[in-house]
Amino acid sequence: MSESTIQVTLPDGSVRTVPAGTTPYAIAHSISPRLADAVVVAKIRTAKGEPTTDGAEEETDAAHGGAQTEAAMYSDAATSERIVDLAEPLHEDVSLWLLKETDPEALRVVRHSAAHVMATALTELYPDVKLGHGPATDNGFFYDVLREKPFTPDDLIAIETKMAEVVARNEPFRH
Repeated sequence: MSESTIQVTLPDGSVRTVPAGTTPYAIAHSISPRLADAVVVAKIRTAKGEPTTDGAEEETDAAHGGAQTEAAMYSDAATSERIVDLAEPLHEDVSLWLLKETDPEALRVVRHSAAHVMATALTELYPDVKLGHGPATDNGFFYDVLREKPFTPDDLIAIETKMAEVVARNEPFRH
């Protein structure tokens, strides 16, 4: 194997040799275009069991009041596995799992993303709104919102409609 290729081990034990820099999405697409359309996120573990980070990530982020970073929030320290975006280039040998929305780890990411979509919709509809925090939960997601005028049922319909518009714009959504 040359330095310009890496080994990617799939859950069934098969190994694919791909160029370094190949993305999880490209691997999913090479397996099946339908699979590529269905996957939401990938989980990786390096061949030596170490997380694939550049060493610059911290367990907490001072910019967020000491809260865990996104990477720390979605990593599993016991197994050295971490969730990565489908567009993240892979540069070393990894075990790779392609996760669909029905996978609990992917569902957590989808819910986190939905909270951000809702925040975008809220700020576009109501520029005066002030946002608190908006995490994913076991049952969905929410955002703490401060607004002079309480939201009405019609506002909630407008927010849901705007969220659909935000999603339909298909803007890049990366960690």
